[in-house]
Amino acid sequence: MSEPPSPAEVVADREPDEPPVAAEEVRSVQRIRKRAGFGHMIGVWVGRQMLRLPWLTRFSLTRKRQRPRLQNDGASYGRTLAADGVPIGYCYLPPAAGVPRRAGVVHFHGWMETKETHADVARTLAGLGHPVLLVDLRHHGDSGGPFVTFGVKERHDVDVLIDLAVERGWFDPPVVTVGFSTGAVTVLAHLAEDRKRAEPRVAGCLALAPMISLRRGVRWFRGMAAPRIAERWLMLGVMEAVRRAGLSFDETELRDVVRDEERPILFAAGEKGDRYTLGDQVEELHRLKTRGWTSLHTVPGVTHFAVGTAAFPAILPLWEALLAVVRQRCDEPACADDPSAIEPGAEVEGVRADLHPIADRHPDYQPDRRPAGDETAASVGDER
Repeated sequence: MSEPPSPAEVVADREPDEPPVAAEEVRSVQRIRKRAGFGHMIGVWVGRQMLRLPWLTRFSLTRKRQRPRLQNDGASYGRTLAADGVPIGYCYLPPAAGVPRRAGVVHFHGWMETKETHADVARTLAGLGHPVLLVDLRHHGDSGGPFVTFGVKERHDVDVLIDLAVERGWFDPPVVTVGFSTGAVTVLAHLAEDRKRAEPRVAGCLALAPMISLRRGVRWFRGMAAPRIAERWLMLGVMEAVRRAGLSFDETELRDVVRDEERPILFAAGEKGDRYTLGDQVEELHRLKTRGWTSLHTVPGVTHFAVGTAAFPAILPLWEALLAVVRQRCDEPACADDPSAIEPGAEVEGVRADLHPIADRHPDYQPDRRPAGDETAASVGDER
């Protein structure tokens, strides 16, 4: 039987904006741990599988089926080394011939997927003129590593892949990063790293159904797949497994990253309130981004797992709006050659591509992020 959790462990289990931990709560959690016994061991086992299970994706049927098709489309496969020596698998798909060239795209898939899962998305973007670099997360597909780190280490791999693309002459910065679920956590976390550079290389980001943090992600997954498992038992077990892997929940927290970001971010998710989607968490991230352009596209009637694949065609009009903002922000050749028909301020299927910074908006800007008295913004609601 494991030792009861310390007060520090109980504090670590809470959200950043929750009230302080009371002594009675610490005693309550300690009693739960003492009673859990074998249940706590199961929680630790679940946490370990969450980190290590993705190695099974190397046997994915989708991976085997899509790989030759992508190669027939002109894709090239390879592996490069991350900064810590972990091999990272990638697939480069060149832009379609005969269409004007657009900005390069670096794409990361979700947990228990591979880069080939999003082959159709890559083909769509390549058909629009984007050179696309599909990447396997650590411990997935062609990539190595002892376990997946949910963006903690993967965020640094983004720079390695951009360096590779520049070295091979596939595309030059500025680039647009795209990620689904854990991949979305990776590309959002990388924005904070990219801001530290003298010249940031990411011009915009498409975040498909990201979780706010690993802590919130585990709680969502439990509520969706195993609501009868006691949350406190599961969370304590997963926390211990994560700690044994040298990670912490706090390292996966995205709220401050999004709050401080000025570059355009397009969010997409399933409907809010549906336990099979991350709509509630994505909406929270969207509302936290009050600096610069952002948009939230809700895809009705789909589960979380379809947002990055089957639902992508519904997101394309807003992708064009994101590109319009990217073109507005940068003068690099990769952006200047982008012939997107969407102009700043245009209507894109009822969504206004407003490029003005928050300081230039209506003086009666409200806490719900909508300018008072602006009927266009009020009717759109999710576009800023």
